[in-house]
Amino acid sequence: MTNRRRSGRINLKVVIILVLVAGSLVGGAFLARYVRSRIISADALAEGNAAYEAGRWNDACKHFAEYLSRNPRDADIMAKYAEANLSIEPLKAANLGAAIDAYRRVLRVRPEREEAYVSLARLYRFTGDHAELGYTADRLLEHKPGDLRARLWKAQALAAQGKTAKAKAALGIGDGQPDAKPKYLEDVERQGRMHKEYVDACLLVVRLLSDCLLYTSPSPRDL
Repeated sequence: MTNRRRSGRINLKVVIILVLVAGSLVGGAFLARYVRSRIISADALAEGNAAYEAGRWNDACKHFAEYLSRNPRDADIMAKYAEANLSIEPLKAANLGAAIDAYRRVLRVRPEREEAYVSLARLYRFTGDHAELGYTADRLLEHKPGDLRARLWKAQALAAQGKTAKAKAALGIGDGQPDAKPKYLEDVERQGRMHKEYVDACLLVVRLLSDCLLYTSPSPRDL
């Protein structure tokens, strides 16, 4: 009877030791994997930044993509990844798509980041994706009600989709008062610093009032 009890105690000790050893091995494996991932991330970030500064855009994209696969919430590097893609010459559809996706991810992480909205709007105008241009305008207006840039984007998107009445309303063009200055232009004049938006809005007003809704995408140089 005594030998059985001793045997039971010995077996229990062996089991406990094995569990502890197994746990330490598993924990060590996870720790090693974590450390390795951090090292790879740091190397990819350093190489990506070096390539970005040197203007080696393809290399920058490659290393930033590796880094972002492990750090998907780094909005600053996502923005640099988008810029690197747009800097590649000749610019290809894959680069445009990667840049658009990157800016969208930036806004999912940092919805208050205004420069990402501006970049997306330019890309959507260039690609002629007017529905997404309008959506981008609406999102910025949610975070910054009354934003003059977003109001213009929305009007441009509506006009390009043939929604004349809604485009006029977005710019504050009063029905039955063709000679009255649109409210949008008055708002821009009060701002006093948005010359490009003012010129673009004037051109759009002329098109809307003349029912000429031919919409031209900006040159790639505008990117």
